[in-house]
Amino acid sequence: MDQPDTPPAGLTDDQGVVVGSVYEAVTELAGERQRTSIEEAAFDNIWRGP
Repeated sequence: MDQPDTPPAGLTDDQGVVVGSVYEAVTELAGERQRTSIEEAAFDNIWRGP
């Protein structure tokens, strides 16, 4: 999902930067959690075997 270049209505530029930074951090955290979940599932599958 692309972020708009302008902050949402009613926010100052500084507030928009903070909101954008938090959004980016949350998105990165979600990606990291997904990666970790996939790695753990793969590890579990290795130990289960065929």
